[in-house]
Amino acid sequence: MKNRNTWKKCITLAGIATFSFAALFSPACTLTAEAAAGTETVAPCSDVLEWRFKEENGKLYKRLYNTTACVWVTDWIYVCDL
Repeated sequence: MKNRNTWKKCITLAGIATFSFAALFSPACTLTAEAAAGTETVAPCSDVLEWRFKEENGKLYKRLYNTTACVWVTDWIYVCDL
């Protein structure tokens, strides 16, 4: 009976040692503060374009605007009468 209790203690200690080793050397524990802070920025790969509309003398016009570069892409295009 005494050998059985000793064997259980050895298995328990081996399990605790394995868990402690895994917890100390896992990648989540070795993460730096800069990586955890999330200081990365995300930039779009393509330009963001949107149509801008205006009404002039009862007529509707549209023009394509690049919001990424803040420039007009097209001239005013007639759409229809209002």
